[in-house]
Amino acid sequence: MSNQQKRYKTRSRKKPIFSDKKSGNSAVGIIIMIVLLAAMVFIGYSVGKPIVDYFSGRPANTTPDNPPPPVEGDPHLPVTTAPEQDEADPTSEPTASSEPALQPQPTEARNILYVAYPGKSGADYDTLVAERVKYAVDHNYSGICIELVADGGAVLYNTQSELAALAEAIAPNGISNLKEAADYAKTSGLTLYARVSALSDHLASWYDKGVAYMIQGSTSRWLDNALSSGGKPWLSPFEQKSRDYIAGFVKEISDAGFDSIILGEVEFPDLRKKDLDYIGDRVKSQTRYKVLGEFSSYAIASFGEGKQSFVELDAGDIISGKAEILKAPDQLGTKNIYVRFNPTELGVRVTRSDGSVVSFEGLSSAYILKAVMQTVNDELSGSELTAIPIISGCEIDDSMQRIIAELGLGDNVIIDE
Repeated sequence: MSNQQKRYKTRSRKKPIFSDKKSGNSAVGIIIMIVLLAAMVFIGYSVGKPIVDYFSGRPANTTPDNPPPPVEGDPHLPVTTAPEQDEADPTSEPTASSEPALQPQPTEARNILYVAYPGKSGADYDTLVAERVKYAVDHNYSGICIELVADGGAVLYNTQSELAALAEAIAPNGISNLKEAADYAKTSGLTLYARVSALSDHLASWYDKGVAYMIQGSTSRWLDNALSSGGKPWLSPFEQKSRDYIAGFVKEISDAGFDSIILGEVEFPDLRKKDLDYIGDRVKSQTRYKVLGEFSSYAIASFGEGKQSFVELDAGDIISGKAEILKAPDQLGTKNIYVRFNPTELGVRVTRSDGSVVSFEGLSSAYILKAVMQTVNDELSGSELTAIPIISGCEIDDSMQRIIAELGLGDNVIIDE
């Protein structure tokens, strides 16, 4: 055998470089080394990074034991909260988190729609009333309230009053036939209300001194300002002729078939000291308020029995104590009052007669209404009067509808859209 052959034989006898047993041991070792290396890297990072952060001035990334809950909504929007008050306080407007969810509105008819005269240059009142009746039916109102004697004394329908005709107080575009208008509304399924402005009349009182305030000891009318500045006379509640004038309208409205009457502006004009001196003892008397109740009772009596009657007062006047007729609440001729509510006219602060201030600042129109009605009811405590709002000058949104429902006044709330 040659040397070359011997070499080949020798190589063929050698075992493989990696035997089966040695390969298994090597794999286990590699895995152990990888695990140890990973553990060292983790421990080095966990221990070393805070040390490096400490010396580099960076705060450690720590998580508190009780992290704060996430903030809902847009964090960039301002959040306004009312001062902490008792839960029953209507001036506390709920925040988004505490305000109860809006409830679905009932499907039955609700609320009374107010119809205001468009003015002499406006649309024909017959046409407007017919349109609003249809609107009321289509928008689920239970009734409609039609203005029939406007502030200032304009009579908005074809009255039979001789004094109104002579004083040119009858609106040229008024309702031509009041009974036909009433029948149309009632056959449409609506409860029918009428509003009559009483003592703010500047028309009949210009024509006839027998219904006007007079300057004591003279034959001259009293005016609420200088004639050159647009001064006007007012209907005087002290005169029987004034009572008969307004009562005549109320009876005509009743005879036409109206279900309810609302008597507004049963009040004295703003009288300065010099005005009191001009008019004299009648308006200086500490009990002058009694004549307002007598006037109201007389007019309401002409509406007839078995029908609803109301006196309308301004919310601000009630809260401030200017509503003098409320000094004798048992003499109004009714137990029901409508409260005129307009948040813009009311303002955010009302000063009471004792100097204290009622603030509605920061509240939405809906919560101003809620606060106003609670304040009004506080003022009426013990009077046995029921107060219902006439709402104007604000949007009747879901929030407002919810507050109206909370007032628990049924479908008697009047809405002047």
